[in-house]
Amino acid sequence: MMEIINNIVDISKIESGITEVTAEQTNIYTMCNDVYNFFETEAKEKGLLLKKNNSEEFKNNIYLIDRNKTLSVLTNLIKNAIKYTDKGEVEFGYNVITENNQKLFKFYVKDTGIGIPEHRHEAIFQRFIQADLADRFARQGAGLGLSIAKAYVEMMNGKIYLKSEEGKGSEFIFTIPCNENITKSEDKTNTNSKTVKPGVKVLIAEDDLNSFLVYSSYLKDTEWEIIHVNTGVEAVETAQKNPDLDLILMDIKMPLMDGYTAAKRIREFMPDIIIIAQSAFAFDKEKEEQESYFNQHITKPVDKKTFFETIALFFGI
Repeated sequence: MMEIINNIVDISKIESGITEVTAEQTNIYTMCNDVYNFFETEAKEKGLLLKKNNSEEFKNNIYLIDRNKTLSVLTNLIKNAIKYTDKGEVEFGYNVITENNQKLFKFYVKDTGIGIPEHRHEAIFQRFIQADLADRFARQGAGLGLSIAKAYVEMMNGKIYLKSEEGKGSEFIFTIPCNENITKSEDKTNTNSKTVKPGVKVLIAEDDLNSFLVYSSYLKDTEWEIIHVNTGVEAVETAQKNPDLDLILMDIKMPLMDGYTAAKRIREFMPDIIIIAQSAFAFDKEKEEQESYFNQHITKPVDKKTFFETIALFFGI
């Protein structure tokens, strides 16, 4: 239900013009490795092989792209591929191509799933297509997910399309402009990590992949040990198994158990643990008792400066 609500909010922001393209320095090689690590367990649990095509030639290159929107599109496609593939494999990757004298990143996600008939190729990018199409192939449209992906790609001056045959799997492809790379030495992203102590053990309870990858990218130079879970239930269980935790970053809106309930239960056996709440919604002042479970809170999306300033309140040098 929360995913549907979030998708509707995203569509509303796109239509109202609130959503803008924000280019930032991005290591695409690292980004794709993080995506692979996030989905690998989910694929294995379903008996699928997850493969990535991540060329070493891009390992040290930094590009200017809208990282969050690119991640959103890529992860949506991988999530769908895993969900609608019962056996075989899911592969994703990218390369750089030249089209009409313009360099482009060409991302792809292909699977050995149910496939999509040719006459449905355009329809699945339409909103609420599951309600419009009665057959089983409509499932791969995932409601609003692909319409948001299409909108994001087009906002970045790209294209998205698919190649698929019924019963032979699908390949989704999207292209976005490849801005000239910036050398690693010019990347200043390590600066804020110098303001916090090394050796902290942090639990990130976050079911949104984009948010988790943003936080882990912020923390990659801190020498911190990071544990990731997707639900409040997992957060409580993981905290019980790791009494040496120093910090918990707790999302409020999670499946199975919300962040408020998870924080309350963790406080019962770890009363002094630092818990920082994170939410895309403003905190309700009427929920003072619930807010008391947290040492601090931050509002999504969290920029790097605010992120480290908040953490430095407890783990600053």
